[in-house]
Amino acid sequence: MSVLLRCWSHFSFLTGLLSPRELCELAVRRDIDHLGLCDWGGLYAAPLFAREAARVGIHALHGCTLGSGDASLTLIARDEGGFRSLCRLVSDYRLSGDRTVADRIGGRQQHEGEAALLLRLLGEGCEGLWILSDRLQMLEALRRRLGSEFLRVALPPLTGFHVLRGDKEEEPGRDELGFGPSPVSRSDQGGGADHEGLTEGLPESRKVPDPPHASPRHRLLAFAQSRGVGVVAAPLVVYADPELRALHRLAVACKKGRLFERVRAEECAVAGSFFPRAAELLEGYADLPEALREAERLAMTCTLDLGKPRPILFPSVAGALGPSDGEVREAPEEAEQRAAAVLRARAEAGFFRLYDGPSAIGRSERRVVEARRRLVKELGIVIELGFASYFLVVDEIVQMAKSHGIPCLGRGSAADSLISYCLGFTDADPLHYRLCFERFLNAERFGRGEGDPLPDIDLDFCWRRRDELLELVARRFGEDRVALLSTQPALGFRQAWRESARAFGLPQGMVDRRARGLPRKIGEDLLAAGRRGDFRALEPILQRAPEFRRRLQTLRGAEEKRREARMWWGAFGLTGAHRCLGLHPGGTVLAPEAARHLMPLERAAKGLVCVQWDKHVAPHMGLVKIDLLGNRGLSIFEDAQRELLRLGTPVEV
Repeated sequence: MSVLLRCWSHFSFLTGLLSPRELCELAVRRDIDHLGLCDWGGLYAAPLFAREAARVGIHALHGCTLGSGDASLTLIARDEGGFRSLCRLVSDYRLSGDRTVADRIGGRQQHEGEAALLLRLLGEGCEGLWILSDRLQMLEALRRRLGSEFLRVALPPLTGFHVLRGDKEEEPGRDELGFGPSPVSRSDQGGGADHEGLTEGLPESRKVPDPPHASPRHRLLAFAQSRGVGVVAAPLVVYADPELRALHRLAVACKKGRLFERVRAEECAVAGSFFPRAAELLEGYADLPEALREAERLAMTCTLDLGKPRPILFPSVAGALGPSDGEVREAPEEAEQRAAAVLRARAEAGFFRLYDGPSAIGRSERRVVEARRRLVKELGIVIELGFASYFLVVDEIVQMAKSHGIPCLGRGSAADSLISYCLGFTDADPLHYRLCFERFLNAERFGRGEGDPLPDIDLDFCWRRRDELLELVARRFGEDRVALLSTQPALGFRQAWRESARAFGLPQGMVDRRARGLPRKIGEDLLAAGRRGDFRALEPILQRAPEFRRRLQTLRGAEEKRREARMWWGAFGLTGAHRCLGLHPGGTVLAPEAARHLMPLERAAKGLVCVQWDKHVAPHMGLVKIDLLGNRGLSIFEDAQRELLRLGTPVEV
């Protein structure tokens, strides 16, 4: 069996190049049985990677890389306890103010600051984790602090895989596209000429640091032998094949805001960081086959499975707590029975107000009987599927908004539910408008596991007071139990061309002007042809952008043609890459305990805490997701009502 423990996907933003699907498919084609995804700083792709690995029949290992330089290490989860430890460590590391301070110190002091932070976090708990590092200083500090039972030296191969394969890695692209070896820039010769439209600066602290470069191999082996620490074969994988090293360099240039030619070798992954074949692994560690066997033993101890949907973990709500007021968690069956009773009581109270009470005068007895039958049916389905707690969570948020005078209204398919109407989520009677409940919640579809594990209830709030509402939710459920969902945007073709053009020195004004004629997205067939170096892939694009056709026809000189070709090569290569997380406009996750134990967290640019997963992954991982959206329309209605009251014309809006 063959094992690769340390792979970076394109979720190591603008550093790794491969998607989780591409990694898994490469593993099958190159006879790799165990594959570890250890992106820097997070678990962004862990559930997706688990599903892709299960699809192709390989064993997925889940981990992450933290720190940088001499303070770099890799963590791999062995089991469920290890996954909780991994989530906590990632969250604490990404949210810690110490890291931001350490990033700004620079040089050796930075690495010492990060090492102290990582050692402190690991000292607080690292149960269920394997710890790997290829830096001597970090290995020594880890051994002293944690012992050597679950510590391993991550050993690079004796001979680089690019040497074994006999391929050159410094070619920026295929010769037929006009890519020769990149010319030496004046900055490399000490000239440091400026380029119009492109400035260089220090990377922000939230950017992925340079890939780790291992300490000398003979020193790592000497350390392992003298300290009694195990050694595992753990080459770093960042891209697929040797000829894609230049694309990795281009991605690093885009990340750092540098020209392609100004990216130094030490800022990229070490040569040979491509996806090896099983035979190349054997050859690369021919002098130490026991390192391969130890890597296999390590992989076999990892039993964590993130591919299957997890049971939903509901937060506690008022009126549905156990006798100990939530301090001791009830069994899931008891908690759901209690929630079902509370939901039934609240729905009945709303039904009486709307259909049987004084305010319901004038409703026909036939309509009341029909509504009663519909409510019983809906409650039966909701309780049978185990969604009573979800409705209670939404009800608590709605009542909280109303008690603070924040305009609130549910929308979408939730309006098809009579329960939603009775609880006050929506103001449209589904019987009057003949709305079908199954459009909102189809018992057969949920029973087959199709679609999201939770029904979708979207709530709109006055956009001016949405942040106030989020603060109320955080105070009610616990600030450490609430986080916002992220988005995982990928570069479209137009944006990829813009990044590539800037890296190859095109002035910003020209980049903006020329990019307008490019499509935002292109088809998969066209993209694949462009990545193969087939210039026919440009023809459909040039038909939509005649300015590019005229420019290609007027190019003069080999250097100008080479730069133009490089920009297109980079655009095709970077399309689909990820460069950062986004923030969902309203998706909110509520947890029954501290969120950092259940999900990886980081701080968004706005300062808000967000989950590293998007709205599709959160329910799969058992997290309660509710969309709390800001709506300008509700604000306008509120303003209009206030103005009418000021004019002495009270109107119910």
